[in-house]
Amino acid sequence: MIEIAPGATRRIIAKATHEEHLLLHSHPWISRLTQSPLHPNDYTLLLSAYYQFFKRIEESRLRCGAFESLSVEISIAALHKDLQELDALPDGETRAFSFLNTKEKVLGALYVMHGSGFGGRQMNANIQQELPDAPRHYFGQISNSTLWQELVRSLDEVAKRPASQQILIASVAETFSAFGGFVTTCCEETR
Repeated sequence: MIEIAPGATRRIIAKATHEEHLLLHSHPWISRLTQSPLHPNDYTLLLSAYYQFFKRIEESRLRCGAFESLSVEISIAALHKDLQELDALPDGETRAFSFLNTKEKVLGALYVMHGSGFGGRQMNANIQQELPDAPRHYFGQISNSTLWQELVRSLDEVAKRPASQQILIASVAETFSAFGGFVTTCCEETR
């Protein structure tokens, strides 16, 4: 086992996947959440894409029996409530992602999804200004610092095993990329 300083794995992952992360900031759909004007239909499409992606991550977590305490069910419930209020819940079955087939890979994806909440809070101010009557249960959530600290500890614990750090980095990079592609597909096909 490798000795790791507390929080070091998160910092290593963030540095190694910085470019993939930044691509989402300029994503043609996701960036609309920070722009003016924000059209109600675009907001609804994005909520639906987020909802479906989170559900797939959770399905992957369940399939692998991984990290129950790091579930994204709270985010799914908030997105569900937003979409329900907009009368826009998507139909269809939720399938797990095939690339998330180990606990380590699922943990990398959970890092991305829980980390997205920090950016979501920043988007919330623009959404509130642009669409004051729109539901914001997901984007208006307060970050759970206890859960984030547990996630950071889990990353450090998993990274102690040889080769696991590289698996985490690859999973995070693939999840960032999959998220961008999934959002584009959902929004373009539903439009």
